[in-house]
Amino acid sequence: MASMDDLNRKEAELRASLDKINAFKRKIGGDQSAAQSHRDRMVLRSRENYAASAEIGPLPSVLDPERRERCRLNLMAFLSEYFPETTGLSPFSVDHERVIARMQSSALEGGRYFNLVYRGFAKTTITVNTSLWALLYGHRKSVLMVGATDPSAAEMFEAAQAELFENDLLLGDFPEACFCVRASDGKSLKARYQTLGGKRTGLVWSGDEIVLPSLAGYAGSGGLLRFRSMGGHLRGQGKRVDGRQQRPDWVLVDDAQTDQSARQPEHVTNRLKTLRKSILRLGGHRSTMSCIVNGTVIEPDDFMDQLRNPELNPGWEGETVPMVRRWADAHETFWLSDYARVRQAFDAAVPGDRKRAHMEATALYVSRRAEADAGCEVSWSSCFDPEHEESAIQHAYNILIDDGEEAFASECQQKPLRLVGSGTQLATSDINLKLSGLGWREVPPNAIRLT
Repeated sequence: MASMDDLNRKEAELRASLDKINAFKRKIGGDQSAAQSHRDRMVLRSRENYAASAEIGPLPSVLDPERRERCRLNLMAFLSEYFPETTGLSPFSVDHERVIARMQSSALEGGRYFNLVYRGFAKTTITVNTSLWALLYGHRKSVLMVGATDPSAAEMFEAAQAELFENDLLLGDFPEACFCVRASDGKSLKARYQTLGGKRTGLVWSGDEIVLPSLAGYAGSGGLLRFRSMGGHLRGQGKRVDGRQQRPDWVLVDDAQTDQSARQPEHVTNRLKTLRKSILRLGGHRSTMSCIVNGTVIEPDDFMDQLRNPELNPGWEGETVPMVRRWADAHETFWLSDYARVRQAFDAAVPGDRKRAHMEATALYVSRRAEADAGCEVSWSSCFDPEHEESAIQHAYNILIDDGEEAFASECQQKPLRLVGSGTQLATSDINLKLSGLGWREVPPNAIRLT
């Protein structure tokens, strides 16, 4: 049996071991506490750094308040002053003034308008820049741009994005929108968490949708811009990517048809139905959809040709703008004879000979310009290539001579020729619509009488 001294010694050893264990636990606990404190500090620092990177304030002041106010109810001035490289590059024509006035009226007061214009009128660029005017000033809260195809609609949207992101004039006068856009670096994730004064700006910058920042006191707050194609999904445009409901209140349709669809009656009918049943119904029953359709007539009875027919579409207003309003007095005696002969006198097999002939034709025009221009009226005096042509009149005649009357009639004059006996090519879908699916001498099952 162990003695009392042995028991006391064992107890002392156990107590010493227990003290070591407790000391070790305290050490481990302290290390864990220190590690946790370090993690907490790193998380806090990360949050502070993130918040600092997300914060873009303070917001700059408006650079030119007078210019901004001057253009608020003047779309023509906005297009000229804020876009010196596009719509402000050349003076507008009287025809441009009327087209732009209709677009302004539709944005401010509502209405359905068509503008049938020739190729080279800058209608697409005007459409894009006009959508920005409506949104930046808050004239419209939800704008939908519609193109003939997905790529063409996407090009318009990308052009609008480029102006908001890169245009220094817009940045200076509309910092509420463009300063926030530029601060996002064009990145959707950075835009989503962007803050101003500690509050989220609400900017959305995605591949198919722009939502302007929601800032107190800014008329354009929350303005929405989207794009779709005539063949795309147009219904159900009331929900934004953030889940909020916001129906379109203005639609801008640019070139609603392609060359191929313009030739196919079935496609023309379908696109007109899309306009009437889908696009014009996007606003719901409590509001009348305002809409602008800009385009060019390609074929007789195509989409644009039917839209301008008041008997078929009495609810629309608009105008047809030809490139040439009146041909020159010397139409036959100079342009289609002397000038055309010199311009076409080249050997296609000899490199550079075509350019030589065109230069000689231009020299002939310059030497007889007073005679050549007399009596001619064109839509836009700036519509020509200054590197190779001297005037818009020469430009129009060059198209007529080089491409022929048929192309000029549709692309430039909005009066496509009806070619009798031309043998219009039918699409397979058009032929299928006419087939019954029955064999020779086969009677339809629902027939009750043979005649």
